[in-house]
Amino acid sequence: MPSSWISRTPCNGSPQVRLVCFPYAGVGPSIFNGWADHLPPNVELCAVHLPGREQRWDEPPLNRMEHLVEELEPALIPILDLPFALFGHSLGALIAFEIARSLRHNHALEPVHFFASGCAAPHLPLINSPVHNLPERDFISHLRRMEGTPTQVLEDVELMEFLLPLLRADFAVRETYRFVPDDSSVCPLTAIGGSEDREVAVDRVAAWCRHTLGAFTHVTLTGGHFFLNGPNPLLLDIIAAKLRGETKASS
Repeated sequence: MPSSWISRTPCNGSPQVRLVCFPYAGVGPSIFNGWADHLPPNVELCAVHLPGREQRWDEPPLNRMEHLVEELEPALIPILDLPFALFGHSLGALIAFEIARSLRHNHALEPVHFFASGCAAPHLPLINSPVHNLPERDFISHLRRMEGTPTQVLEDVELMEFLLPLLRADFAVRETYRFVPDDSSVCPLTAIGGSEDREVAVDRVAAWCRHTLGAFTHVTLTGGHFFLNGPNPLLLDIIAAKLRGETKASS
């Protein structure tokens, strides 16, 4: 039975690897539209669909990491019957990281590759003060500075009234998160950042090296915090190249 948690895009061939993608705060699986066209033909794209957005707009968003992992993990298990890779951007990378740890402990499942995009390494403390509980005007000003929400959206009072609870919940997931040390993964890890990202400095992306005993790659792409939007062909080339290597290794 299809899961409301996963939006799947069939690949052109018989899938050998599933790429599970986790979106950043406030958005849904449609942010990965068009990605499948740039992936190897044997890679199936599976985008995570969290409550409170797109077709799940009428469901309350979750505001704590442990609740997200607890509810999402059972929905992922049925699609992990093939080798799988995880990609997450910003908050999505952090959720993917905790999902990967839970899958390793609870089901002895390990991704063939982990892509952390636009996110500081999990063990690093937050630099900025929490914003999820700011007054509305200050919270919207913060969104404007991040440059990830179109101006016409920020200035639409009715739309923002609808979006604010979701955005506050997503920011709360990140800002209440507490890293618990654990054994590092053995899967290869690629950390990707933006050269002009004012939210996550390059060295904080590079610090993901601590979280794998496998091969580590650090890449900096031109752009700000939302360098993946477009979609970004250079980012997709990196993902495709890594996944081609994994499918060859598993064949």
